[in-house]
Amino acid sequence: MCGITGIYTIDSPVSRETLGRFNNALRHRGPDGEGYYVSPGAHLGLGHRRLAVIDLSDQGGQPMGTPDGRYWITYNGAIYNYPELREELTAAGLNVRTGTDTEVVLGAYAYWGESCLCKFNGMWAFSIWDEQDRSLFLSRDRFGVKPLYYLYLPGRFFAFASETIAFRHLDGFVREFDEENIARCLQNPYFFEVTGKSLFQDIRQIPPGHWLKYSPESGITLHRWWNTRDHLRTVPVSYEDQVQEFASLFRNACEIRLRSDVPFATALSGGVDSSSVYSMIRSLLSDGEMSGNVHPGTPDAFIATFPGTDVDEQVYADQVLDYFGTPGVHVTVDPGTLRQQILDGTLHGEYIDFMPPVFNAVYRAMREYSVIVSMGGHGSDEQLLGYGKYPLGEALSVRTRPGSPTKRELHTILSNLVTRDQWRSMAPVLMHSRVMEYLATILPRRVIDNPHFLQGMVLATRMYRSIRQSRSRDHIQGSGWFTTGFDAGYDEAAPEELPDSFSHAERSAYLDFHTFLLPATLRNWDRISMQYGIEERNPFLDWRLVCYVFSLPLSAKIGGGFTKRILRDAMKGRMPESIRTGRLKRPFRPPMVPWLNDDLSDFVCSEVNSPEFLSSRIWNGPVIRDFAVHHCERKSWAAGNYEQFWYVFSAHLLLKYGQ
Repeated sequence: MCGITGIYTIDSPVSRETLGRFNNALRHRGPDGEGYYVSPGAHLGLGHRRLAVIDLSDQGGQPMGTPDGRYWITYNGAIYNYPELREELTAAGLNVRTGTDTEVVLGAYAYWGESCLCKFNGMWAFSIWDEQDRSLFLSRDRFGVKPLYYLYLPGRFFAFASETIAFRHLDGFVREFDEENIARCLQNPYFFEVTGKSLFQDIRQIPPGHWLKYSPESGITLHRWWNTRDHLRTVPVSYEDQVQEFASLFRNACEIRLRSDVPFATALSGGVDSSSVYSMIRSLLSDGEMSGNVHPGTPDAFIATFPGTDVDEQVYADQVLDYFGTPGVHVTVDPGTLRQQILDGTLHGEYIDFMPPVFNAVYRAMREYSVIVSMGGHGSDEQLLGYGKYPLGEALSVRTRPGSPTKRELHTILSNLVTRDQWRSMAPVLMHSRVMEYLATILPRRVIDNPHFLQGMVLATRMYRSIRQSRSRDHIQGSGWFTTGFDAGYDEAAPEELPDSFSHAERSAYLDFHTFLLPATLRNWDRISMQYGIEERNPFLDWRLVCYVFSLPLSAKIGGGFTKRILRDAMKGRMPESIRTGRLKRPFRPPMVPWLNDDLSDFVCSEVNSPEFLSSRIWNGPVIRDFAVHHCERKSWAAGNYEQFWYVFSAHLLLKYGQ
């Protein structure tokens, strides 16, 4: 995992000093070294900040060229099947000189061209310069795990970088916020990430599963090279065989992600996803299959803890550690340093979100223990219908077809997903809508009362449109909060054509995985982990597993009284039963409500009264100020009212302090 940069200038040579400043803005992504390549004509320069993970020798340095000097690569990511590809390339006659996956990527492109992308199993963002054709090829992985931004000013230059923060240091370009895009992001935060836009004027990003070609003669060509829908497959008929194949794929996804020459650990939350990853890794280690990856004395689990709050998951994570008899590192976020942590994380990450980036404390702790690779559980909820909104949506639109759960079974699952008295404040608001009035006639009261459950439905399904158009719209949006239309941007993406066999829940999950929830999540965790030079690997994002899961029938994901049914069954006997059969979906987030009502109250009130906040051209400062001060004074912040506010607040911090 690294930071990459590049510049192609039209009418003047690339300045080595400019390239150096541009590249070193990403020092945090690659603290182990820097490298540069400037083409003989001096119009092209590539930069690289190295995070040494595979082949720690100097031979792994980048940019790296082919033996004949035609191709040069700067690369960020990890190709987990690089040993198998190296064997294939060696058999084809290519001379592989290093033990890096970088050389495999470069050799694969030289041998197969752009079709090499489908051979890669991993995460990546890279650029390859072709000296012969005088062109740049840039690629981003299937699901957008690794970021890649670019700037094209016709007649002047083309530049790219791993993060937008690098463009602050690019000579000849004045980076400015794009207020229209910020407004669109605030109003459609889950949709914005896949539009190709950024929060800055002229800076765009290559969407997930796309490649881009640039040459001074032809300009830019953007092409979508990956569509999961085209790779759905036939699955076993019996559920028992489905579980067996899932377990095999998941095991191998974990196994190949342990390929590294540095210590690794799991960011363990105590939920079924990260616990499954940790448990499968422990199984691999106990079987002696990955003994070469063990680093004695290095902790292999790090847990974020929030003592005394209802979001603290230490008790669940400790059950996993106790099961294996392994120690873990508990990381507590100090409320007294929240203001500075929030400012640092917001200005570093340069994104807008509903919660502050305080989980970077976990990765800071990993660095202190010399851990370089972190294993995570992202992607499972969106594949395996882990969020409560999926069975809820299915209950509303259940169809008569083979394998479809009955409404009775769905209601059983719903009632097992939630607990009473959690975040009740949103339920009365939503009950103003006709949709919620209907739901109240068919769902248990405890489901209706749980905004953890309802909020996901509001923010990320088609029901969002219905609810926004209902009488509850002003409550959810905030009456008069924005100066532009609330619906801006929703029509930009062409609707995904999905198989007719997909249920409502499966369609919603597919869109969340590829368009709404997951892309923003991956962006956030890339910035949070890479702030401290930690490579985050997620077995649930193995493309083979993704295609398999989206090909499974609904009954493999929702059934037996559970969501994530097939994962739970595949992990039987491999992890604590209390975690495997845990019924409540616990969102992994910080305790924002008590923080806003106490530790962050003065900070919030001070900022919303600042001239910059009150005079915003994007939002109605006085209206939101009154809203925030009201809740701060009464200590009445709740989950149903803080999230939309925090989107605006994080945008304010970025605009005020991050130019």
